[in-house]
Amino acid sequence: MFKRKFVGKLGGGLLSSAALLSFILPAQEASATFFRSAPTLHVETVDSNKEWTTSDIEVTYKPNSFVGSSYVEFNFPYRFHANTRDSLNGRTLNYTQILNDGQTVRVPVYAFSSSQFKLVMVRKTLPNAGTHKITAELQNFGRNYNHAETTVEIVPR
Repeated sequence: MFKRKFVGKLGGGLLSSAALLSFILPAQEASATFFRSAPTLHVETVDSNKEWTTSDIEVTYKPNSFVGSSYVEFNFPYRFHANTRDSLNGRTLNYTQILNDGQTVRVPVYAFSSSQFKLVMVRKTLPNAGTHKITAELQNFGRNYNHAETTVEIVPR
């Protein structure tokens, strides 16, 4: 009799622990936003924001959540091109991390590696005037999450 009550309580405790764990660590992204603030992305042209001039571009992405073992991916519009002179958190990019003719940068990150990712694009010729959208997100097992986007305004000369 004691054995049955103990196993029953143990089983019930395991079930309630699993339910609590599923609440604390939700599988759905919509539920996860309850526990953290939204990711942010900030883009700044350092030297100039006029079309066809040369400027450094700083892109800062804060996922505002646990990173885990994943990739951070930045996507740039047409005429923005990353290369091996550019750096992420002070480390220059490897040619294998630059995809799509420089319009995508994908870098592996590991648990507790950083809470912020700062991509510095060095001496870029700014494209035609207008509003250009830049995105960043984390990827894990083919799933994209913590998507953030912003725009950079390039003015006419």
